[in-house]
Amino acid sequence: MAANGLEGKRWGPARSPGGLLRARPHSPIHSRMITTPLLSLLFALTTALLGPDLEVGQQAPPFTAVDCDGQRFELQEALGRGPVVLAFYPKAQTRGCTQEMRAFVDQGRMLQKYHAQVVAVSGDDATTLQTFRQQLHAPFAFLPDPDGTLMRLYQSKMPVVTVAKRKTFVIDQRGRIVLVIEGKDAIALKGVEQALQGPQGGPATP
Repeated sequence: MAANGLEGKRWGPARSPGGLLRARPHSPIHSRMITTPLLSLLFALTTALLGPDLEVGQQAPPFTAVDCDGQRFELQEALGRGPVVLAFYPKAQTRGCTQEMRAFVDQGRMLQKYHAQVVAVSGDDATTLQTFRQQLHAPFAFLPDPDGTLMRLYQSKMPVVTVAKRKTFVIDQRGRIVLVIEGKDAIALKGVEQALQGPQGGPATP
């Protein structure tokens, strides 16, 4: 007989009847304790790298880029012709992004009324954006931003991946941001016409 009455007992990890090791049930509390600090850290690092969000009343960062057709676009030059609606969106030819861009096409007369120029930005390559623009019959510029340069400039990049947030800026002719909308509001162009009207209810003037 084994000492201490331990005859027949096994030492080591518990095993199932089939001889497999049994893992302890995963603790949701333990998961939250790990996940929450990590998310907080990720948010802090993103803010530190990209800076705080741009807000209404701030000057829009100037930039020069090349659109999907190889044409040069300069923000300051465009503002000399009228306000700019700068629309960042995640991915061409996806449902939400197609709906958003079609809304801009459908609101063409309203945008022309205020001499507004739409500029759409995503991380897609130029060829993809050419196809997307042609499918939409869109009369405005599509800027490819595969390295995220413009996304970072306008604090519109998702964490970790080089994908744009859905975020639209209305910029008046003085280069001042007069509206920022995100998510579903951006798809619906919520507040865009009011922002283009200016505080007196007419076209904003420089």
